[in-house]
Amino acid sequence: MRVTNPTASQNNSASSSSSTSGTTGLTGQSAFAAELAKLQTFVSGTPAEQMRTEILAQLGYTEDELKAMSPKDRAAAEKKIADLMQKEVEIQTQRALDKQTAGASPRIGSAVI
Repeated sequence: MRVTNPTASQNNSASSSSSTSGTTGLTGQSAFAAELAKLQTFVSGTPAEQMRTEILAQLGYTEDELKAMSPKDRAAAEKKIADLMQKEVEIQTQRALDKQTAGASPRIGSAVI
């Protein structure tokens, strides 16, 4: 998730009240408020929702774009999202297992080496 700094865009424009962010036509303050709302929604989501949001961003999709797709295209996109989420879960699980085994002392029988 990308958060913009409205102060930087305001400082670069001649009139801070007419500065815009990207192609949205929002003022710097409005763009910041919109990005802040996105961040708050993201943070309040479950880990699965956060992962889905991140994967959507990586693929360049929004939920609205998915809804507007044909059923066939949406099914393909949802499958790709599910596959990527599964891979991410597997990676995170392996990392957690690696941490556990890295912290464990090697044992021979019942004696700790």
